[in-house]
Amino acid sequence: MLGLVLWVFIARRAARSDVFLWMGCALHAVWDAAHFGRAAFIPEWYAAACVAADLGVAGYVLMRLGSAMGSGLRAPGPSQNVP
Repeated sequence: MLGLVLWVFIARRAARSDVFLWMGCALHAVWDAAHFGRAAFIPEWYAAACVAADLGVAGYVLMRLGSAMGSGLRAPGPSQNVP
């Protein structure tokens, strides 16, 4: 029940803030990883795919957030000089 309250809190905040959106996705990946190989009703391939998808979405949102804030967190683009 505590987990549900936490997820609702993060989901409501994510509607207003990208920071909570990427944090929620990253924490969901942790949640999925905790079930990897432990829950008979969740196939291992599904848990692994869910972790990968959650981390991918979290990384994308974080990269976009860094780009919007000008913090330099984004990956270098084709127009930037990279040694």
